[in-house]
Amino acid sequence: MTAMPFACLIGGWGIWQLSSFISKNLAPGNTLVRTIVPTLLGIAILAPATWSTAHSVRAGNAHYNELAGGVPGAADSRMTRLYWGYTSALALEELNRRVKPHAKVWFHDTTHDAFQMYKREGRLRADIRFGCPIYWRKCKVSETDAVLYEEQRFFASKELQIKDEYGVAGPAWSYRYDGVPIISLYLRQEPKDRSKASP
Repeated sequence: MTAMPFACLIGGWGIWQLSSFISKNLAPGNTLVRTIVPTLLGIAILAPATWSTAHSVRAGNAHYNELAGGVPGAADSRMTRLYWGYTSALALEELNRRVKPHAKVWFHDTTHDAFQMYKREGRLRADIRFGCPIYWRKCKVSETDAVLYEEQRFFASKELQIKDEYGVAGPAWSYRYDGVPIISLYLRQEPKDRSKASP
């Protein structure tokens, strides 16, 4: 049996036992108390988790609960934020708006299947090309026009390569969740733009 369903069953049993104990000892025989106590206890336990779930829907598995310190605490602890590219969906609108026609884009951890699905669904411009294989070590950033970079500390060397190759100090756009960068869009600067950017 996997751990999470088992933990949920034990948690539910614990809430039931606690509410029964409080109801019996607080006001034995009082039906109103026996109804109100489990209800209030359930709300007190489920409200934070409900709020947390609603708050984290957009960022998916980048969310960690309060035990990890939320997303900022998890990022500081180098816990994985995102993987396999569904995060790219957060940046598609910006990508469509900012890249030149027929741009070759490295989608970092996004699979080619996800790339094709975004096109089929009309979420990604039809002219945008898949720039690199998912295996980032084989990616030649020099052959791309833009990068959708999933922010992870263990990819830091690749991010430095992107900045160097593109002649930029940072991303053109970033999606942040609770102040933590999740996915960033890097755009190649043309040589004339580089000269303008330099002091």
